[in-house]
Amino acid sequence: VPVALKAALVNNPPGGLEGAFIAEISRSKPAPQGVCVANSMGKVLAWVLSFNDDAQVPKFLDYALKRHKQFPDANQPVPTKRFKQFSGRPLADAPDTRTKLPRLAPHGKNEYCVATPPKTRGTLVTRVWGRRVEKNGKLCESCISQENYIEDIFDIPNEMQREVAQLAEAGKRFRLPKQFVRHLATYTYL
Repeated sequence: VPVALKAALVNNPPGGLEGAFIAEISRSKPAPQGVCVANSMGKVLAWVLSFNDDAQVPKFLDYALKRHKQFPDANQPVPTKRFKQFSGRPLADAPDTRTKLPRLAPHGKNEYCVATPPKTRGTLVTRVWGRRVEKNGKLCESCISQENYIEDIFDIPNEMQREVAQLAEAGKRFRLPKQFVRHLATYTYL
């Protein structure tokens, strides 16, 4: 099952059972951000920071699938294969700590989940997709590598919404507040 973890979670794992899984994934990372494949026991099979070219992306996924067949659980040590660039620039393997994590179970109705933290009523959840703009002003055609594409979800707090709404009520053109622009740019920067 593919799962995307925000770099902020991987670099600062929360507490609890999910946090233990995220910490185990984080332990073997070669850099603060990259692509990782883990098995259902939270054992990282492979990390990659970049790819030689776009054709290497599906080859990496095939490689990860082979590793998953070799290490489907935590019954034996699972060394993490790491790559600065797949497939030509491997890094040193990260050894398994042999930490056994309990199986994850679905959340109960009123249980907190780090993937869906509680939000203040009225919070605007924003989803952003974007592509790099080329020097000629056109959008980059290749969206396979993370250098060319961004996808993120973030919240716009109520206070910021109110501030923009008050400016808009005047019915005239207005400059967006610096704090609001900075908040948007933080997530959409590529």
